[in-house]
Amino acid sequence: MATTPISSSYITGRFPATRGEVYINGYNISDNMIEIRKDLGFCPQHDLLFDDLTLSEHLFFYCRVVILDEPSSGMDPMSRRATWDILQYYKHNRTILLTTHYMDEADILGDRIAIMGVFRFCQMDAFVVSYNFLDTMLIFMLYGWCVVPLVYLGSFLFHNSTAAYIKLTLFNYFSTIFSIIIYTIVQLHGSDLPKCISSFIKTGLMILPSYNFAMSISKYFDDYEVKKLCAKKFRSLHMNCSEPYTQNNVYGFGEHGIGTFLITLAAMGLVFLLLLLSLEMVSWNLKNFVFRNIIFYFYNKIRDSRQIYFKCPVVKAVRNISLVVKKSECFGLLGLNGAGKTTTFKMLTGEETITSGVALIDGSSVIKNLRKIRSRIGYCPQSESVLNHMTGRELLSMYSRLWGVPEQNINGYVETFLHSVQLESVADWLIHTYR
Repeated sequence: MATTPISSSYITGRFPATRGEVYINGYNISDNMIEIRKDLGFCPQHDLLFDDLTLSEHLFFYCRVVILDEPSSGMDPMSRRATWDILQYYKHNRTILLTTHYMDEADILGDRIAIMGVFRFCQMDAFVVSYNFLDTMLIFMLYGWCVVPLVYLGSFLFHNSTAAYIKLTLFNYFSTIFSIIIYTIVQLHGSDLPKCISSFIKTGLMILPSYNFAMSISKYFDDYEVKKLCAKKFRSLHMNCSEPYTQNNVYGFGEHGIGTFLITLAAMGLVFLLLLLSLEMVSWNLKNFVFRNIIFYFYNKIRDSRQIYFKCPVVKAVRNISLVVKKSECFGLLGLNGAGKTTTFKMLTGEETITSGVALIDGSSVIKNLRKIRSRIGYCPQSESVLNHMTGRELLSMYSRLWGVPEQNINGYVETFLHSVQLESVADWLIHTYR
């Protein structure tokens, strides 16, 4: 079962639970933590080994009930798969609670999966009870429908994607806060303002999707809590349980309804989408106009010119690299984006021309004996190295011919390779299905 790191801390007794009950092997964690820990193992997120425990104590420590706090966090794909195999092998006759950020990990390892969201974690029952789930989804879907085109429109104001992401995120964040503050001030001091100004401010705030979303969430929650408390036998003395508060429709257009905000989200989303499409069409037509009329005009003017030169600035993609890789050695070439790692491989395989220096593979020069070298090396490029429209068997047969395997030996060679990687059952499937 998948849980969250904070839930694991409560279950293992690291943090005291404020309310609620958890039973492990019939024992309540609030009263019988000593008995529970006799059969409880815990693998924390940062490290699964403890310096002050011996090897045998570690083996006894991981007992019938095991809590794993993101055990595969930070692992490479191969190590993660190996960890999954170990957990699947040893999970029999054990109860394992696993926290993870990976949905595929939860699907493979979990017999049951619990997805914890902010509403469930904060005990906001108004949004997680089954009969209110569709209402919650409607609010979120309309907010997404409205805010995505608006953010897309805002991205046209920036030339840098990182700056656009940061500034638009801050805009959504602060616009929500300030709009709610302004609404609260108007509500508290509305009697001191002319009615037309108060209405104008509230209407103007509805242009912001985040304001409509926040008001929908707030009023929906208030409506649910008021109706729930007023339905109790002993009501609060300060609770107004009159008919306008308990019999109103939450989707109404009155003061306590969210209908106005939802309609505004739907309408503004359509407006933003149409504006976005119009802007895209105008931008596309403008680019075509510039290309066809202005660029072609200058091209026709200068196409008959002669002896015009342009000197490109000299940029050295790879400079003064010197290394030796020995036989049977796995050598890692590390560097930032643009450091020249891919260019180095392209020069070693002959995709790019070496301007200066010497590159030897098994004693042969890349510059002078490229054909000989290509017959002895394999290259997996940065992009996709397989052809998705071919099956696994067809791809291996093609590579066998490229490597010069005799035609009569290709089938045996392909079958041997398929068996070694356990792909016989899917050998005739298209490559793009290998996911």
